[in-house]
Amino acid sequence: MKKRILAILVCAAGLVSGCGDARQKTVSNGKLLEGVTLDAIKPSAPAVPDTKQHHFAVHIIELPAENFPALTTAYDSLTKGRLKHTNENIFNSNGFAVHRADIKQWSQAAQILENAHARSRISRNIILPEQDGHDIRIASSRRPQRVSYVDLTASSVRKTLDPGEIAWRMHARGTDQRGQALVSMEAVFKHFDSAKLRTPGKDPKEDDLVFKFSKFRTLINEGEFILLGPARYEAEARNLANMFFTTHADFIVPAEDSEKNPQDGPIIKRSHIIKKNIPIIKLYLIRCERVEN
Repeated sequence: MKKRILAILVCAAGLVSGCGDARQKTVSNGKLLEGVTLDAIKPSAPAVPDTKQHHFAVHIIELPAENFPALTTAYDSLTKGRLKHTNENIFNSNGFAVHRADIKQWSQAAQILENAHARSRISRNIILPEQDGHDIRIASSRRPQRVSYVDLTASSVRKTLDPGEIAWRMHARGTDQRGQALVSMEAVFKHFDSAKLRTPGKDPKEDDLVFKFSKFRTLINEGEFILLGPARYEAEARNLANMFFTTHADFIVPAEDSEKNPQDGPIIKRSHIIKKNIPIIKLYLIRCERVEN
């Protein structure tokens, strides 16, 4: 478990120290974290790109919800500096949290998360042309879902979402400083059936439900991180934070106690056990790999 999360840190250190060739080789071999296969995105591009492209890696990290106190401790080792929200108070009241980190700060946070049995679940690379955004898909549902949240007017909203998916919409553009990008992100809901109802020539994203309170932007340098997660954990609550940051799944954790076999034979020492269908917290760690200025 520890090697998987610390591998994120090692790769970032390679970027800052100029080990770009080694990083590309690792990605081309299909692995970035030990035991985790990348869904590497390798779109074809013209020999001379028409626009600047910025490269990021997205890691989804999971930990048992019962270990949420460790996450708040990890947050304390990160920073909220250089983050600009549409409305930070409403962002927080909806149970959303975002932090920035350099390599040293992420190293401290990773150690805390590892001790809480966190694991890196999914990793993928994304390429952001300056004129386009990218939707980082979080989850989907084929059934309507009831959800509540606080909107920008500070009013409580209860809404039934049609079948669709939730995502983080991400944009990036280079600044005048080498290796630095201005990144903006916001939470969105995308209807499955909107394509059937769309007016020809209309931008598909116009049919999406954008949660405007969630928008933030920040300056980020190559090798730095953005961490998205829940500000609090409320079991079984039907709110947006739980939709974006929680799930239920089987989870492997280190065994704390030895067990006897059914025949009262010798003690069996188990290194790990499987906890079945437990509440899981999901974190989204976004690493800036390369910026074209």
